[in-house]
Amino acid sequence: MRCLCAFLCILACALLSARAQDVKVGNKTLKQWSAALKHDQAKVRYQTLVALYEAGEDAARLAKDVSLLLKDPQAAIRRAAAQVLANFKGEAAPAVPALVAALRDSDYWVRQFAAQALTEIGEPAGVPLVSLLADKDANTRFYAIVAINGLALQAKEVAQALGKATKDANATVRSAALFALAKIESNDPEIFAILGAALGDKEKQVRLSAANILVSKGKQASEALINAADDQKVEQRVLALQTLAALGEEIDDKGVLALRKALGDDEVRVRQTAALGLANLGAKARPLGGDAELFEALAKLLKDKDAQLRRTVVHALGQLGSSDAGEMKTVAGALKDTDALVRSFAVQALAKYLKEADGEEDRKLLMDGLLGALKDGDRRVQFLAAQGLAQQTIFAIEPLTKLVEEGKGAQRLWAATILGEIGPGAADAVPALQKMSRDMNAEVRRVALSALQKVQAEPK
Repeated sequence: MRCLCAFLCILACALLSARAQDVKVGNKTLKQWSAALKHDQAKVRYQTLVALYEAGEDAARLAKDVSLLLKDPQAAIRRAAAQVLANFKGEAAPAVPALVAALRDSDYWVRQFAAQALTEIGEPAGVPLVSLLADKDANTRFYAIVAINGLALQAKEVAQALGKATKDANATVRSAALFALAKIESNDPEIFAILGAALGDKEKQVRLSAANILVSKGKQASEALINAADDQKVEQRVLALQTLAALGEEIDDKGVLALRKALGDDEVRVRQTAALGLANLGAKARPLGGDAELFEALAKLLKDKDAQLRRTVVHALGQLGSSDAGEMKTVAGALKDTDALVRSFAVQALAKYLKEADGEEDRKLLMDGLLGALKDGDRRVQFLAAQGLAQQTIFAIEPLTKLVEEGKGAQRLWAATILGEIGPGAADAVPALQKMSRDMNAEVRRVALSALQKVQAEPK
């Protein structure tokens, strides 16, 4: 009796298998399609794949047959087979082993299409792909990560494998692993620590990849960046600080304090990066970085021997803003710096303070600084001071008129020029300009007459 049952079961399976072979996809049975895929002529095999691609998931029962062509001698056929399997999507799961093997193919496009197919298949491809991260071939490891990235797998085992891959001997593999790791939706400190450590990678492209990823994570990345800013590697400290500042509106007090701390770093590049980061954050940095303490930490660097750093520091002090007379005097002191660009940034900082000043004493202090800069030995400094004064209009007319009357050299010429730019609003300066227009020096007369013409012009 048992033998009879077994025989009937085998017979039933055989009948089902035979029926399955008779199922039609398009105008052919599965058996016919399978035969065409094994045809001796490459042209027939290729045309069969094209037809199956057009059939889409309806032809997915042929996934195993198609997967055999991933070992075809013709690269074009191997590419087509991988594309057909990608088109089958999740139904192509039986082809996963063959597709994983195709990631080692000698042809670039076969590897690309195989990775795409594995991504389309989804989760069933996960475990085999992760196992490839230990493969001896760098290309295989890379394409495995590309496929994992497309799958966006979230398992902890995947995160651990990708974390290990961020230390791969191959820079391209390390960079790909970072992007795949970033897709894991987790606040796990270990993941952020890995991303932070990558800021110190020996390859610039990997470092930049890590920085871009951390910026995209926003405030979640802050702690990892702060830790990286304390690393022994100078490159890592620099990039961590740059990335912290790039958080912009999402930076918190701990991040700004890390920038403030870096102002005292032994390396001038680190100090420079911290100062520039604070400049880019602007007024937002003051309350987060300790207000007066932050200003003081920056101001100390006005005595640094590196001119480029002093320029950045003065620029940062201007961007922070100030309503404190003592701070304004500190910045005005930079007008005596030996570097013309430092003095230029000091003029711009004072002009910015002047725009926001609301006290008479503060305005006078700032105005005196700008007026003094009109006689600087560098034309750029003079020009910037003139620009700053021209924007003040009402408050600038009286001191500028006094310079026209009592000033000398370039300072007097600039004063007249600025009054001319102010235009009819500077009518009170007309008598002084008229007197100047009678000066013995032809250039002085020319500047005075030009200014008078503008001041006395009919309002439009």
